[in-house]
Amino acid sequence: MSEMDDPLGSMTFLEHLEELRSRLLSAVTGLGVAYAVSLFLEDQIWLAVSEPAAAALRALGYRDELVLLDPTEAFATVYIKLPLVAAMFLSSPWALWQIWGFVAPGLYRREKRAVAPLIVAS
Repeated sequence: MSEMDDPLGSMTFLEHLEELRSRLLSAVTGLGVAYAVSLFLEDQIWLAVSEPAAAALRALGYRDELVLLDPTEAFATVYIKLPLVAAMFLSSPWALWQIWGFVAPGLYRREKRAVAPLIVAS
């Protein structure tokens, strides 16, 4: 099989858009699942994130309480921002796999070999 005999190379523009849509929805679904897991584990994630700051405050002789300057800050940080960052971290391999699945059929074998170290590193 030569490099030009790729069956995916004969897709129409609309088929490419459908494939892109499918890959994006799959990546967003993975992010949603990871966000749900992160919300379930948000107490443990918050302890892991806040403990180094509390330890630094104790080492300096201060109280180890983190101060909230806005009433909604705790809610926004603990229940929205932190789980979202954790979810992006957890779902990044899945999202990168989806990106690779969309891009790889359009690459020649030598191009895939050139990109392989980048894929492994990411």
